[in-house]
Amino acid sequence: MLGFDGCFALSCYWVLCFRFALFKKMELILRGTFELFVLFA
Repeated sequence: MLGFDGCFALSCYWVLCFRFALFKKMELILRGTFELFVLFA
């Protein structure tokens, strides 16, 4: 069983990973949209 500090660190780690994954996904979507726009412009 983890202590309170361990649980807190783990939750912070998961939030950071989730935000990073979300950011990368948004970046890929924006880049793809931009490339499509350039192709059809």
